[in-house]
Amino acid sequence: MSEYKFSESEKSLLRSLAQNKNDSGSILELSRIYLRSGRADQALILLSGLAERQGIALKSLALAFAGRNAEATALAGSAADPEEDPQILHMLAYWLNQQGCFAQALDIFAAALARAHNDAGIHHDYAIALQRTGNLQDALLQYQAAFAQDRENPHLAFNLALALEQSDRLDEALLQIGRVLAISPGHLGALYRRSYLQRLLCAWENYPGDLAELSMALERHLEKPGEEMISPYGLNIHFPDGKLHDRAAACYARQITTQAMNQGSLQPARQIKTSGRLNIAYLSPDFNAHAVGSLVSGLFACHDRKKFKVFAYSLAQGSDAIQQQIEAGVDIYRDVSQLASSRIAEQISGDDIDILIDLAGYTRNARPHILALRPALLQVSFLGYLNTMQAPFIDALIGDDEVLPESGESVFSEHILRLQRCFLPLTPRDVGASPGRAELGLPTDAFVFCSFNHSYKLQPRIFSLWMKILQSSPGSVLWLLAERATVRKNLLAAAIEAGVEPERLIFADRVPLAEHLARMKAADLLLDTPDYNAGATMIAAAQAGLPALTLRGQRILGRMGASLNKTLGLDELTCATAEEYLGRARDLVKDRDRLGAIRERLENATAGKLSIKEYCEDLENLLIKHYRQESARQMQKSD
Repeated sequence: MSEYKFSESEKSLLRSLAQNKNDSGSILELSRIYLRSGRADQALILLSGLAERQGIALKSLALAFAGRNAEATALAGSAADPEEDPQILHMLAYWLNQQGCFAQALDIFAAALARAHNDAGIHHDYAIALQRTGNLQDALLQYQAAFAQDRENPHLAFNLALALEQSDRLDEALLQIGRVLAISPGHLGALYRRSYLQRLLCAWENYPGDLAELSMALERHLEKPGEEMISPYGLNIHFPDGKLHDRAAACYARQITTQAMNQGSLQPARQIKTSGRLNIAYLSPDFNAHAVGSLVSGLFACHDRKKFKVFAYSLAQGSDAIQQQIEAGVDIYRDVSQLASSRIAEQISGDDIDILIDLAGYTRNARPHILALRPALLQVSFLGYLNTMQAPFIDALIGDDEVLPESGESVFSEHILRLQRCFLPLTPRDVGASPGRAELGLPTDAFVFCSFNHSYKLQPRIFSLWMKILQSSPGSVLWLLAERATVRKNLLAAAIEAGVEPERLIFADRVPLAEHLARMKAADLLLDTPDYNAGATMIAAAQAGLPALTLRGQRILGRMGASLNKTLGLDELTCATAEEYLGRARDLVKDRDRLGAIRERLENATAGKLSIKEYCEDLENLLIKHYRQESARQMQKSD
């Protein structure tokens, strides 16, 4: 073993302490040296000689480095000393942020910046902490301050781009992604976000070539993943056949599982319930005016309380009408958005949850690490992530026989649970009178096609098909949801290039759900997007009595429209090929009587065939049956 060599500063401090063992200045400075060199135990011995209120940040950090997390966290509450070495405060704040102690971390980051306001590293980590707590406005200020001082750091440049994207400043985000790629041309995360932002902005000019570059970069990543983690969610948009997605999902799930194992998987000893009421919980960041929230908000109150006690764990703060409906519909609603994943898992386990239903998967603000810690016996993916997660911590996936046919289930790692109807729930809502076409900016006598899908679901192939539909239907218009000026400009340019007059595209802004339902009645036919169908939008259309023409795809995301049309008895609105889709749209323009009859059938079918109470009963029977099967399997395993 090599002999340890003391630095000159360390020797000087040791001499000072030899002369006066109570010299607090020397104790603090020597402790800092010990902590920076990884000698937490020696730092703790030194610090124990200080007065109770001295060197709190140092003591907290030493306890943290020594693995005494609970003591470190408790002491750190009063560690924001602006006189402390800013690097020590930075290290402590960073550690607290990793532990999910966000409020304490933010206080200490602020104290560190008070002493080192030009330190790009502190600004950067402070920004990350602010972003994690939802304070995007302040996070952006910190990212920009850091980037102004360190413009060659690709990690920092990329995080700034993500914050701009999350703040809905998409044009700026795409420009920032360009800066990232100028610094680091092969940056996988930047290539990934570039393709996604191109879809969001309908900026298709360079999309095919950039997507090919992303595909090659992903192949390299999957061959040798390393520490970089890439969520597979965006691959649902770019690669609808699912092959690349499935490999990326399996890689991502392995990384998450490894991280959970390093934290110490809960795997609590559970008392399997062979009878009596089960505790069922829903986990989501989208208990609000989000597509998922709008679909499920009426479901929770329908659960049979003789069979279930219903919990909801919210991963996002905020309150609106949908959130309030959800909170009122469950027995226990917990806002856990400010807790670390490990603490949320402990809460779920402590609540003795039998069935945990994840409504987010790998989508934005999801927390799959919670499920990787295995807080419940049965863990089910439902509605939020419409693909396989390829994760050992997800036992089952809920769908129906149209979106999850037996012929395609071999690629799924989950056990498939099939409802006896369309798997999309419909929360009943009042649909008011339509404000009238003139008020909506629509021609009063034209045939109005519409698509209210999010812009990322549009792509050149389907837009070209829509332009052919307009060209074959003189006088018709296409009503699109597009708030952003960039999206409108790009779509108008694409229409002109296809030979369609720009005035035949009419753009709508986002409005509250009640207004949206009412205005949908003014359209004649909804044109669905293949590969990534309308989900909540198609449910809303059914409520408004608006028929939807869909093109069946390969996986769940491309088969939702077919599922809903099947449940409603409107299979003639589901097409197998682009040619059939084009022909059916053209035929319905010409045969208004046939379309009117379809609308009448739709209005008569919606209330009965999409009953939320019957849906809930079907869901409950499915979950109870699978829980009993899983319980029996676990009991056999333990024998």
